[in-house]
Amino acid sequence: MSIRDTSQAASVQRNGTSPTDPTLARVLVQRFAVGLGFLEVDVLRVLRRCGLDEAALERLPDRVPYALMRQLYVAAQEVSGQSGIGLRLAEQVRPETWEMLGYVIRSSGTLGEALLRAGRYMRLVSDATELGLHVEGERALLLCRTSYPKLALPEVTEFILAAIATFGRHLSGVDLIPIEVRFAHAAPADTQLHARMFRAPVRFRSPHDGIVLDAALLNLPIESRDPLLCELLERQVEHVIAALPEPRRFTRAVERLLETEIVEGNPAAKRIAARLGVHAKTLARRLRSEGTSHRRLLESVRRELAERYLTVSDKTVSEVAFLLGYADPSAFHKAFRRWTGVAPDGYRRRARVS
Repeated sequence: MSIRDTSQAASVQRNGTSPTDPTLARVLVQRFAVGLGFLEVDVLRVLRRCGLDEAALERLPDRVPYALMRQLYVAAQEVSGQSGIGLRLAEQVRPETWEMLGYVIRSSGTLGEALLRAGRYMRLVSDATELGLHVEGERALLLCRTSYPKLALPEVTEFILAAIATFGRHLSGVDLIPIEVRFAHAAPADTQLHARMFRAPVRFRSPHDGIVLDAALLNLPIESRDPLLCELLERQVEHVIAALPEPRRFTRAVERLLETEIVEGNPAAKRIAARLGVHAKTLARRLRSEGTSHRRLLESVRRELAERYLTVSDKTVSEVAFLLGYADPSAFHKAFRRWTGVAPDGYRRRARVS
């Protein structure tokens, strides 16, 4: 990918024909380059491998293709020969590194509020990453997922979760230690960096990527909290996000409705179309233009809800099946095996902290 490619992508977005590929904020690419310098990586060689130079880096549009960041990570590993680039970079991160997102997080009242805002406003920095905070009893699970699995890279996921752990410690002034950290990818040859960064058990080949915390930690006050500033910043953030071109905007709206309608018992295409104020044929056409369908999204959302329930709730498998609209639990078992390769009970055992 060259700088010309990123400029063309920005031009397409400005002309109103938003591409379906995700983007991220320019600042992440620029801070990535600065971070590599602190790691004594030859930044110019890394940039050249990606069709960039220092001047081009400064001229990047406000939003660049997410694929560029992935390309930069791969180039940095090849040039440096270092492992754990994402973890090493995360050690340098401070909330203000993410600019507006960081400022609204810093002004939050508690750690829990900060994490919720991080998830709500993640699009300020990246379209590809989604954070979800789920609390059940004494445990909290911060899930990290992407809607673009083909662009996923273990080093990027490690950076995000390590940056969040670093944020939490800086914001609260407390040496936060998770109950457990989970990564879906396989363990690297050397996990010493993981141990140093998280100081907690790290599980690889987990059912998902996330951090498990003691739920009581969510009540920790943020040292820099400022309710009035937070309210002002949130209004600004909402305005900025509303103006961003959103890949698969219609798909995301359907996913949000499906999550509600599945639990309420009527996720049919006609119902979703009516909620959106469009004809069922229009629903199908618009989803098709974004590379998906109602049936595919319904299954995806059901899987996500199933994994969430089995991970952070004490609901029985039969109760989960009922909540997801399966009249026969055996049909849910069959579907879940197709999605994950394991039975629901087996998944729960793998996903739970021992």
